[in-house]
Formats: sequence, C-alpha cells, structure tokens
Amino acid sequence: MKIVSANTGKAYSFDLENRKVMLNSGYEMPVMGLGTYSLSDEECYDSVTVLLEAGGRLIDTAYMYHNEEAVGRAVRDSEVPREDILS
Repeated sequence: MKIVSANTGKAYSFDLENRKVMLNSGYEMPVMGLGTYSLSDEECYDSVTVLLEAGGRLIDTAYMYHNEEAVGRAVRDSEVPREDILS
C-alpha cells in the first residue's frame, strides 16, 4: 500500500501485514511504537511488555524520562531478540 504525504508529496510504502513502512532512506521502520515519556516504573514495564507481545518493535525512550530500567527489564523479560527492537 502506498500513501502520499499531503505536505511533501512523497510516497511511503506500507507493509501492514508485517507492520512496517519503507522510508525514503531505504530503511524499514515499524509502524507500531510506544512513547515512554512520563510512564512510571510499573506502568512503563507493563506498557513495553504489551507492545512487544502485540508485535510492536519501536520504543521511544530517553535517559531524561528516568524509566530506562523498566524498559530494559521488559525487553529482557520478553522473548523478542534485542536486535529486533528499535529505540
């Protein structure tokens, strides 16, 4: 499926079956992701766990969010290889 941006006119190729989009740079990016800003420890762990179980592989996280320990714990506890997760 191709979607054209109204702002730039660029076409993006979406693979909805595998939940990925091909970027103009040639890289694939997961369509489903999670932002972890302002998530507390348990809420962050649970949210990342559910995302990974649902097939999501994109996690927005940063040191300043102060929840990197919960993100790391959820990733380690999952069966998803670390190299498959974008952060």
